[in-house]
Order: sequence, then C-alpha cells, then structure tokens
Amino acid sequence: MENFPSPIAVSPFGADSDRVALARIINMLEISWQVLYHRLDFIHKQCLAFAASREKNLKCLSIERLNLAVDRQDYVVNWTERKDKRNVILSSVASADNKTGYVFGIHPNFDATVNREETDADAKLCGDHKFPPPHRVYPQYWLEADYRESLKEKPSKLKGNTLTENIKITYK
Repeated sequence: MENFPSPIAVSPFGADSDRVALARIINMLEISWQVLYHRLDFIHKQCLAFAASREKNLKCLSIERLNLAVDRQDYVVNWTERKDKRNVILSSVASADNKTGYVFGIHPNFDATVNREETDADAKLCGDHKFPPPHRVYPQYWLEADYRESLKEKPSKLKGNTLTENIKITYK
C-alpha cells in the first residue's frame, strides 16, 4: 500500500470536497497534474477498499426487515468537451438504511465507458430516433437527435403569478 505525508494526502481530498477547482489545488499545493491525479487515484482506491471492507459483511447479517430511504438528485455540470458545450445533467439515485443511516450506494446515470459518437451512429442505424424512449435500443442515452429536438421546443408560458398557481394550471 502506498503512503503519502498526511497533510498532502488529505489536502486534495479536502479541497475537492470544498469545491476547489483542480487547477487551484495544484497551485495551492505546488504539485504537478500527474501528482494530483496519482493522489486522487490513491484516495479513490482507499475509498473503494473501505466500502468493500464494510459491505463484505452485509450478506452475513441477519436482517429481519430493511427499511430504505431513496432519494434522487440532479446535478447540472459544465460540458465534457470543448467542442460540445452543452451542459450535462447528471442524475443519481441514493439508497440508505433508515435505522443505521448506512448509505448503500449513490448510482449516477453516467457511464464513462460509452463512446457518444459510436452510440449516436448506431442509434441512427437502428432508427432509435423514430421511437419514444421506452421503445428504443438506447433509451438510457440522450442522443444527438434528442438534443436537436429539444432546441425546437419552446418553454411553455404559464399564466399563473405564483408557483402554486402554475402547478394548478399544469395539473388540472
């Protein structure tokens, strides 16, 4: 196992959780990008090892009834590539045990292994854009055709003066 001097090992993790930009972390700690990513990889491995050590015992627990709380969150983040400047909405679902507060997982709708261009090309070949999302081959992806279609939609002009009035108008 790899060890770093404590202040430097903790600093990137603490700064990252305090929403400090990575470039600022490098500047503050006077380290290179390579060192920062190496340390973030180390912290990630440690977090996975910690979770694994806790979760390996779950199957041995005698749980009579498990009450879970589930929450969904959306995060709006900046674009992923300079050539594609669309904002990205990441959604995630988290589940936690109501009794202990143990969080089982936070599962985002993001898969770094998917190649967007290949998925779009294959979706065009199979005619995915002709079907509503539940009937598509790639229903879980926001395709180029979906994006172009969203640009055509105009936001609705609700006539209520307050949010409550707009909700009543929308759900009559």
